[in-house]
Amino acid sequence: MVTKEALIAFDAFLVSKAELFEATVTGGTALILLDVVSRLTEDLPKGWMDRRVVAFDGQALRLMTLGRDDFLIAKMKSYLSRGAVDTGDCIALKPNRKEFETAERYIYSLLPQDEISAAKREFDLLAAEMKLSR
Repeated sequence: MVTKEALIAFDAFLVSKAELFEATVTGGTALILLDVVSRLTEDLPKGWMDRRVVAFDGQALRLMTLGRDDFLIAKMKSYLSRGAVDTGDCIALKPNRKEFETAERYIYSLLPQDEISAAKREFDLLAAEMKLSR
């Protein structure tokens, strides 16, 4: 977990090199840095760090991002709350039926029992939009 102390040390390192680095922090990490929560959120399956892929590989900077399966989970989870905004991203990831259903099952495990039926209806609509046979 990235701590404020680590960020302060990295900031000091950048200052010593007369460098400036800007990044956007989202999700659970952002909530921790803003002191909204003190625990990691469980939006992604365990091991997601091991499944990251390189998004940019420069001479002195490497940016990593979620692997495809974890991105699908994140986008499908967002779809439940934001709907059409994330439909295009889900389609662009081009999941097959097995990938879709694996992500779907994981998301159900995060939801309160009383929200699962509505989520199933939403995912049925998304699967139809993606032309996945179910």
